[in-house]
Amino acid sequence: MWGSADLAREHHSYLVSCFGYYYSVFYAGFALMNTDHTFHLESMKRTKNKKVENWLDDRLPFTMSDDFKLLRAFREVTSYLGMEDPASKLRVVRGHPFGFDFGTERVDFFDAVERAKNASRNLITYILSEIESFCIKNGWRGPKKGDDDWLDEYLQGDVLLRVIPRGEKGALIYKKAFSLLEANA
Repeated sequence: MWGSADLAREHHSYLVSCFGYYYSVFYAGFALMNTDHTFHLESMKRTKNKKVENWLDDRLPFTMSDDFKLLRAFREVTSYLGMEDPASKLRVVRGHPFGFDFGTERVDFFDAVERAKNASRNLITYILSEIESFCIKNGWRGPKKGDDDWLDEYLQGDVLLRVIPRGEKGALIYKKAFSLLEANA
């Protein structure tokens, strides 16, 4: 998801990138939740945004926890942008500049997208590192930064055939996604 979100941003499909940056972290967080053997399996059946957010809140460094909350808020605000009154909708449709409040700072939409990109990349890199540590601690072969076997061993040829397009854009999505697994990411 992160790779397709970043490619969408590069192609000016900002709504898709806002969703993708958030949900890539959400699902990475859900994967990390699955390493917590004290988490009751029955409560994993319907995992909602707030459940993942609350679980991560106790396990992420303070600033990263705030970044996750900001990604969620940014995704939600972007989903309903201009939905208040008809005049507000018309302003957005006509390209009226809009922005977001990040604490004491107000930034325009495009700066917010860039912040979402950086926050999601940092969060996913941290979460993957936590999953890697969990696997090492338990003697499991799992994700490792710089591991060339990811594509061949874990994804194999057609696991994501229906998700990631074949061809040039698919290759770009893979390249972006796998950049998160580089040894120095």
